[in-house]
Amino acid sequence: MFYVRVDANPVIASGHMMRCIAIVNQLEKIGMKSTFLTADKEAGEWLEERGYENQCLLSQYNDLEGELAQLLPILEQSDTQGILIDSYYVTEGYLNTLRKITKVIYIDDVDAFLYPVHMLIQYTAPLKMKHYKKEYEKTNTKLLLGSDYIPLREEFQKNVSYMDKTFNKNALGTTNHMLLDKKQPMNILLTTGGSDTYNFCGNFIEFLLEKERHVFLNSHFHIIVGRYNTFMKQLEDLSHEYENISIYKNVMEMSLYMKGADIAISAGGTTLYELCACGTPAISFTFADNQKEGAKYLHQKEMIFYAGDLREIDDCREGIQQGNQVMEQAAKQLVWLQKHENERKQLKIKMKQLVDGYGAKRIAEEINKLVNNVI
Repeated sequence: MFYVRVDANPVIASGHMMRCIAIVNQLEKIGMKSTFLTADKEAGEWLEERGYENQCLLSQYNDLEGELAQLLPILEQSDTQGILIDSYYVTEGYLNTLRKITKVIYIDDVDAFLYPVHMLIQYTAPLKMKHYKKEYEKTNTKLLLGSDYIPLREEFQKNVSYMDKTFNKNALGTTNHMLLDKKQPMNILLTTGGSDTYNFCGNFIEFLLEKERHVFLNSHFHIIVGRYNTFMKQLEDLSHEYENISIYKNVMEMSLYMKGADIAISAGGTTLYELCACGTPAISFTFADNQKEGAKYLHQKEMIFYAGDLREIDDCREGIQQGNQVMEQAAKQLVWLQKHENERKQLKIKMKQLVDGYGAKRIAEEINKLVNNVI
């Protein structure tokens, strides 16, 4: 049995869970059976609803050393092949303890310390590839670095086509299947992941209504609402008031929404690489440290515009000002993209060249080699 230790909650973005699912799906294809390990029941129930096996540790997601008493008996079973960990709360002691028992693979976004693991996956900091190679050159850690190892679900692979301009969605309201809005020249996708801590979607719509009303009226906004979004009421009210706002929840095939949109506005993280795979011109913003490097890199490479970071700086007043600056920048970038069709076509080409969607498959193949002592 191969185990995957990951969580998703209002603090931890659901992207961690989704990239692990992508890897597990590919492991299953090569005959490796996997079980998820989560701290709480809610994340476990979410997985089980989608057909994945899960064991709940009933632990604290931010205290991994505290869960060792529950975790070690599971890993000490004779059929354990290894464990993939996707958590910012790992410690050197935690990893060293697990390494003595089984093969340990870690997905890293923050470069917190020299991880004592058998395999390290790092795709969010392409500018630091030389740094990682130097840091780990005297270890036995197998490094999987760069865009070849971006773990996207199978729906984002290049051979998966988008056959029609249709949103196949579970929508709020009575409609379960809706065509893209042909009345509006632009279909804009807004997504923030599992949660929307700073209420970007609602605040951005309000900003456009006040400052850029013509941009709002000439577009249809398709808002993906994550499982942990706490601003549903405001979004519902906006969708009831304006016909050009649609809200979607329980989205299963995100690629359909991305490929159907003319422009996307998204929080940082793996979602940006999904947009690249789909070739959807996009604007990003961030509200977590681990999102910034990837978002800035894609902006530097002139693939996805970066509008800034939403987080408060020193106090509430300054934070609000910072948030407004991000809204203003995102609106300017949206206007520019709407006006420049040829540039959007060029962006599509560059984005697709970066990501082919087969990263999870490559990772699964390397994990299989590792647990079978081929590498």
